[in-house]
Amino acid sequence: MSDENNQARFSRRLNHFVLKPEERTRSPKPPKKRKKKGRFPTSSQTEYESLAKQVSTIYDKARTRTKIVDSPKIHFIIELSDNLTWRPIRDSIQKLGLSIVEYLNEKTIRVSLKKDGYNGFLTLLEENHKYVQSVREIGLFEKIDKTFYEQIRSNPEERTLVSIEFSNISGIENVDLIEEALQTWLEKEKLGTLKRSFLSDNMLLFSGLLVNKSIETIVAEIEPLTCIAKIPQMELEEIQGYTPLTLSSIVPLEERESDSSHASLNSIMIIDSGINRNHTKLKDHIESTFDYSSKSPNPCTDLKGHGSSVSGLAIYGGDLRKACVASANVIMIKNFDQTGEINKDTIEVISETINNNRLNSRVLNLSFNASGPNTSFTKALDEIVFLSNCVTVVSAGNVGGKTITSYLNSGVNYPDYLDNQIVFFPADCRNVLTVGSYTGTRSGLVPSNCPAPFTKSSFSNSFVKPEVLALGGNLELSTTANGKTVSEKQGLGILSTSHLDDQCVEKVGTSFSSPIVANIVAECLQRRIDLSAFLAKALIISSCDRLSNPHSNSAFSEKIQGFGRVNKISATDSQDWRACYLMQGEFSSNDANAYHRYLFLFPQQADFLDVTIVCGKLLTCHSQETNEYIRLFFKRPGVRTATPLKKGLRIGSRKCYCTYRETISVKRGSVGVWKMDILPHFAGLPIPQKLKYGIVVAVCSSKKADVYSSIEKWLELEPQKERLLVPAVVPPPRV
Repeated sequence: MSDENNQARFSRRLNHFVLKPEERTRSPKPPKKRKKKGRFPTSSQTEYESLAKQVSTIYDKARTRTKIVDSPKIHFIIELSDNLTWRPIRDSIQKLGLSIVEYLNEKTIRVSLKKDGYNGFLTLLEENHKYVQSVREIGLFEKIDKTFYEQIRSNPEERTLVSIEFSNISGIENVDLIEEALQTWLEKEKLGTLKRSFLSDNMLLFSGLLVNKSIETIVAEIEPLTCIAKIPQMELEEIQGYTPLTLSSIVPLEERESDSSHASLNSIMIIDSGINRNHTKLKDHIESTFDYSSKSPNPCTDLKGHGSSVSGLAIYGGDLRKACVASANVIMIKNFDQTGEINKDTIEVISETINNNRLNSRVLNLSFNASGPNTSFTKALDEIVFLSNCVTVVSAGNVGGKTITSYLNSGVNYPDYLDNQIVFFPADCRNVLTVGSYTGTRSGLVPSNCPAPFTKSSFSNSFVKPEVLALGGNLELSTTANGKTVSEKQGLGILSTSHLDDQCVEKVGTSFSSPIVANIVAECLQRRIDLSAFLAKALIISSCDRLSNPHSNSAFSEKIQGFGRVNKISATDSQDWRACYLMQGEFSSNDANAYHRYLFLFPQQADFLDVTIVCGKLLTCHSQETNEYIRLFFKRPGVRTATPLKKGLRIGSRKCYCTYRETISVKRGSVGVWKMDILPHFAGLPIPQKLKYGIVVAVCSSKKADVYSSIEKWLELEPQKERLLVPAVVPPPRV
């Protein structure tokens, strides 16, 4: 094949194949004739009289908590003798007539009981206490962090911005009653202000600026309270120091003239510091704006310089030295100025942004990070993403230059120190796509095409964060008599639009990697608007190329690089040697026997599969990581048994329940139509659970042989086309 033909072949844009699931139900297992031998749930050794005494003490204390609200229910914790996944234990809990408010771990649950049902509960407890180890009051430090509690007690008259969470709305007696009682008490005592931040079927969230002594009272008095925490400061992180360059010195005049407005492009919502409306490279691609300082579309001016640079990268999809053709529009929401956040209720801002723009955009970019954790915010954003189906792309956050310098001078070198720099909200959310940075240009500190020296890493051994890397710049290393230092240097950053008219500026940070990935997501949705948030996330992950350390010739750990560097071509299109089947669906624990079956062709020329799974979760009443996941079973032609691919297996040194990618080599003799069954695995808890999945199965040829044509011909045959292939869905033209 000539070089011209070869180049043309590999530059073709080929659509992915979106497959239809066949919804099926597993048959119930036939009853066994013999009684199953094996371990049975451990019984409690606690006598009923002791349990009744514990309940009585809790009940008497609950009756005295009327200072803020007279709750019609009491809340307490039950410690079980064995795992809640045992059916006899679940049945015994159900017979007690309690409402499960929160699942704390496999042997511990938080429950609520109506006060007027107290006597009846004691009777039921006597009959069903076989697996109840103990009943105890909810501890103070189960509602509030000990360090935070000590801080508010030491400064009782100071004011603190806090979030107040109530889990499991169905277990809370009256949302309006709690809200009204809290606000009335705070106003009467002049202890601060409070407002509702987020409400769903699973949680109620307030935020407020409260006098510290009121926080202590709220924790002690309000029965249904799940958690009260300090709201961390949200920061637009970037590394400053570059000199702006004029646009004319970067982009030729003829390119600027041909780069006209694209009304049909998908839009990306951005919550940031505003935008320069007059910038030549931005003004034709601003769909709308909103400014939280004025509660109106105007002025939305970018005085900080962060939002305009993020917008330029979201519009053009990369460094402006190379990316000069717009492929997305932006919707700018200004919530940051030179002094910090404008509306500090971040969850409210995110929820309003998605709801107000849901007809115009399904991609949200968040290039800011919290200075510390807030589990309530994390749970709320995960639920927002799950329910709204909005692809939320967030930056992983930056390790500060002083911190890097400190590590280097203490003998901890790159990349080892990155393991200790964990991500915070919103990067710690399971359902978002978290983006770190890789280097584009070599420096004295880090070579090119490596995780950036400032990119943060995973917060847990059960989750891969960041999931992907995009271009984000590099730092220079200097050695002086006082030791090593890192700094910015011209040429190491990523070039984007400035907040100054018609100027460009180099920036460094994960804040500028995130909009590059958001641009790729927008283009994927431009090709198929019916992609779910989790299938779009799976597409991005499936495109990634793993990065290797040039000094050791081994791959960087998943904790630092996630699944690798994004590849826009592989995400948006199939190639003739790499054909992608796309699958998406949803499961509920209410129908745990349901599963999905797909059929796909494995052609003669192919020799391996690249499988990517993203599992989205709606964690109702969970306070910890749980092991719901998706299992895949492949049935190959000529092979009797099915090959399981169980999402939840180890990836490197971690066990992952949300994202998973594996390459499967296929031996000769497996050519033909494969069956793939997707089965949900729920934790077996007596609370509602939901899973959504997005799966990419790439059929590949290591020799770069054409596999796409064979699949295309197979799908064109009747009746397979109607039965297997989802019709192409493209966005309607914008008016």
